[in-house]
Amino acid sequence: MSSRTRTDHTCYNCFQPLEDPFGPCPQCGFDLADNREKFPTALQAGMVLNDRYIVGRVLGQGGFGITYLAFDTQLQAKVAIKEYMPGEIAARVEGAAVSVMADTRSEDFAYGAERFREEARTLAKFIGHPNVAGVSSYFDENGTSYFVMDYIEGISFKSYIANAGGRVSTDEALNVMIPVLRALTAVHAEGFIHRDVTPDNIYISRDGNVKLLDFGSARYSIGDKSKSLDVILKVGYAPKEQYIRRGRQGPYTDVYSCAACLYGALTGVLPPESLDRLEEDELVPVSQVLPDIPEWLDRAILKGLAVQPENRFQSAAEFLDAVENQIVVEAPGAAPAAQAPEKKGGRIFFIAAAVAVLAVCVGIGAFLGGRGRSTAYVPPEPQAEVQQPEEPPPVEQTPAPQPSAPVNTQYKRPLHLTVPQTQEDINKLGEKTDLTDLSFYLKGAEGGAYYDLSPLSNLTDLNSLAISDGGYKWEPAYVQSLEPLGSLTGLKKLWINVSGFDDFSPLETLTELEDLSIIIGTDGTTPPDQGVLEPLRNMTNLRELRVYGYAASSDTRYSLDLSPLAELEKIKKAEFHHITADWSPVEHVPGLIKEDCD
Repeated sequence: MSSRTRTDHTCYNCFQPLEDPFGPCPQCGFDLADNREKFPTALQAGMVLNDRYIVGRVLGQGGFGITYLAFDTQLQAKVAIKEYMPGEIAARVEGAAVSVMADTRSEDFAYGAERFREEARTLAKFIGHPNVAGVSSYFDENGTSYFVMDYIEGISFKSYIANAGGRVSTDEALNVMIPVLRALTAVHAEGFIHRDVTPDNIYISRDGNVKLLDFGSARYSIGDKSKSLDVILKVGYAPKEQYIRRGRQGPYTDVYSCAACLYGALTGVLPPESLDRLEEDELVPVSQVLPDIPEWLDRAILKGLAVQPENRFQSAAEFLDAVENQIVVEAPGAAPAAQAPEKKGGRIFFIAAAVAVLAVCVGIGAFLGGRGRSTAYVPPEPQAEVQQPEEPPPVEQTPAPQPSAPVNTQYKRPLHLTVPQTQEDINKLGEKTDLTDLSFYLKGAEGGAYYDLSPLSNLTDLNSLAISDGGYKWEPAYVQSLEPLGSLTGLKKLWINVSGFDDFSPLETLTELEDLSIIIGTDGTTPPDQGVLEPLRNMTNLRELRVYGYAASSDTRYSLDLSPLAELEKIKKAEFHHITADWSPVEHVPGLIKEDCD
């Protein structure tokens, strides 16, 4: 398959039409000429890959690949695409094609390409994990390989620290690193090691969600496949075993890097290089810089930074347990610990992340049981081994605003369940009063299963709640009443993707809602009352609204009165599917959609 180039005038950052193709975009300020000058070996903006993706600006370029912003013409959404492009042995020829510069390196190129595909397959295993950037697809084209991830605006942890003046508070650091440890716990359970956990590869989205990125740093030597793994090392974050050819690496390798991230974020300086610590360890405990740091955290960081692998936590799960439960551990170079306190159950720092953000037009289908696409931004790849990489290009053409979420110091715990839940499960969920974010599916049954949500009324700390029936018509699931949700007055996001409601009056109390998704219609044929949206009148903080008609067929349409929405001035996105209405009350909404999803 060969790439082709679009000839229409488009901004390749915001993907809006341009009247004048020359000079900066008047809407976002992106300058295509400047982008081409910085990345001369990159694909030309406007090329179409896989008959689907319009290539946009370059997000970053490293020794093994180039990452692009792109536009998915099928889903009408921005994505990130990573291209295998080892600059030392390959070059761009004939526009888009990639060719090996010498025949003697063909085998090396092919070997590296397979490792690239292996990276894609690895990340595909973690689609749906809230803190791992997964891959939705990969393909071969132009003599090389590509893989696709979702693109989300935000900043790296490195930029976040820099914007904060070079160091952050204890709570801010934990709000970022605990999700990273959760991600690594899942990764290690699958038998993988990241090998490059650094602030560059930790990403904070605009809504405060934390993602661990870039699993491509651990690669076999392109020059000599008989040797062990070559890793792009970053001084201060790399443990001693990564400097040693054939050095035995394991989950404890990632533990060291995580501890280094915490150390650097809290103190403003990196730990001494691990090899320099072998003869004389001059590592200064965090407590000597920050006397107020809790002892349990100070010791956990010291243990994670132990020079010898056997003295560290042996996995991210062990590190996570010590931090979440505030356990005072024995650590090299620390005074003997006093009697360790009892574990404190489940108090976890967490950034106020939304319930798994899913594209709505793939929408209801993806949320109701489909795998969907992962959500991730791909940062620039590091430039050289055992050297500090060059400063990468800006993450955004227009700098992203600093997320406010990490400064929230409340103890939080999210729970995103992928296994369908029974009534017994829901009863147990009602006991987890420390939850702030909850999403789950309902287990269906032949003829339908009906669920009582009363136990959830206890979860008054919830910021977001998403409930789905799983989307299986032959085994549907229903909710008896929305009444229990009326007590969750702190909710900012509520997705009730369950059929069977024409009365949403119990939701009148949820005046703090910013994001609401509902399905109207009980059986797909009986029209609901036109005033079914009346309870939404006082939701003056609402920013996003999705209303789906429960349709028995593609021709089903429900007539609704949208006048209750007329004074909701904060709405930026409103979607109506299988609905007919007088649209004038919402015509002012910039993100108005009044058509069916595919």
